[in-house]
Amino acid sequence: MVDSNRLNEAAAASAGSPDAGNFLVAGIYLDDQSSHVVVRGNTMAKLPVGIFIHNTSYTTVENNRIWLASQVALWGSMDRTDADWMTGNLWRNNEIVPTVHAIWTDGQLPSFKVSQAFWFWHNMGGEAALGAGHNEFTGNRVIQAQGPVSAHAWLRGLGNERYVDASEWQGLNPGEPTPSRPVRFDPMLTTLGPEQVVDAGFDAGLTSWRTYQNPVGSGYAVQPLASLPGCIGSCMQLTAGHPYDLLASIPFSLRAGALYLYRWTAVMPSTSGAEVGPPYVSREVSPWDVMADAKGFAGYIPRRAGAGETLMYESYFMPKSSAPARVNLQVETARVPVALDSISVREITGFSLAYLWDWSAVVFAPGDGARTVGCAELGWPVGCSVIGTAGEALALPLTLPAGTARLLMRGDSVFRR
Repeated sequence: MVDSNRLNEAAAASAGSPDAGNFLVAGIYLDDQSSHVVVRGNTMAKLPVGIFIHNTSYTTVENNRIWLASQVALWGSMDRTDADWMTGNLWRNNEIVPTVHAIWTDGQLPSFKVSQAFWFWHNMGGEAALGAGHNEFTGNRVIQAQGPVSAHAWLRGLGNERYVDASEWQGLNPGEPTPSRPVRFDPMLTTLGPEQVVDAGFDAGLTSWRTYQNPVGSGYAVQPLASLPGCIGSCMQLTAGHPYDLLASIPFSLRAGALYLYRWTAVMPSTSGAEVGPPYVSREVSPWDVMADAKGFAGYIPRRAGAGETLMYESYFMPKSSAPARVNLQVETARVPVALDSISVREITGFSLAYLWDWSAVVFAPGDGARTVGCAELGWPVGCSVIGTAGEALALPLTLPAGTARLLMRGDSVFRR
C-alpha cells in the first residue's frame, strides 16, 4: 500500500542526462514484476512524471491527485518480450491537471510542450491490452485548465505509436469522463494587428463568403444562424457532404515572413461530435496552395469535439508570399452540421509567455496543523482573485485543514481568456 503521500516540485539533477532528466523522475514508481500494489490518496504537483508502473500487474492506482506534471500524470509501460508483465491493472478516479508550455523565439513559429494525462505503452498487445480485466482506465477526472489539447494520451506498442485526443481516448476507455474546462489560461499572450477576414462573424450572412460543393459528395448545406449558444451573435452552419466542401472568405493581403494567428470557433450539434478540417489559408487563385511557409501551421488544440461542445481553435503560421489569400473552412465529418463563428487571421506584433506561477499555485497544510494563505503566500499581488479547480470563486484568506492540499488558480491573471 502506497497511501497518502505528498510530493511537490521534484526534478532531476539533469547534468549529463537525456531530455534534461524528464524521464528519470516519477513521484511514485513501481518497477519490474511488482504486483498487487494499491497506490491510493497521494497528492503530487509539478513533477515530470506522476505515477509510473513498469511491467507491473494486478495493481490499483486510485484517488490520487496529480497536478501540473510536465511530462505525464499516469504512465503504464510494458517493454518485455518474454511474457505479458502488465495486466490486471486498474487506474480509477484520479484527478489530473495537465500543462501546456509555449516555447517561442522572436521571428520563429512557436512550439508547445504539452503534458499528457496518460501514457500507455504495451510492447506485446498495444492498444488491445486496454480494457477491463487487462488494463482499465475509468473515472479519471482531467481538468484542462489551458483548454483542450490534441495530445491527451500517448499510445505505443506493436511497432506503432500515436497521440490521441480526449474523444479518441474515451473511445478506447468508455468509462473515462469528458475532461472539464472550468476556466482557461492561455500559454502565451499575443498583441495582434488588424483583422484580415471580412465579416469574420457572418453578421452579413454569406455576403463576404463564397461556397463550394464537391460533386462527389452529397448533403452539402449552408445555413445562417441568428444566434446559438457558443457563438458571438450570428454564426454560419456548414454541413459537408465531402471533406473538400468549403466556405471561402473574400481575399485579403498577408505580409510574407510575418507571424500570424489563425482562429475559429466551432459549435458541435447536441447529438453528435464532429471534426473540422485542417487549417487551410490558401492562395486566392489556382493552384489554391496553402500560404503557410515550409514550417506549416503550429498549434496544440484538436480540431475534433464532442456532442454539444464549443471548440475555440487556433494555430500559427508564417506566409510564404504576399499574394492575395483567403480562408477556407471545411468539415471532415460528413453530413453533421457544425456552426462556425469568429474566423480570424491577424498578424502578431508582440507576445509574452506564461509560466505556471502566472496562473496557478499549489498549497499544502502540514499534518499537525491548519494553514491560512492569502495573496502574498501565493506569490500574487495584493487584492488577487482566486478560483478553485471546479471554477468556483474562493475568498481569501483561505484556511486549509491540517494535512490537506489545494490547487488554486488566479482569476485575474492576464493569461486568463
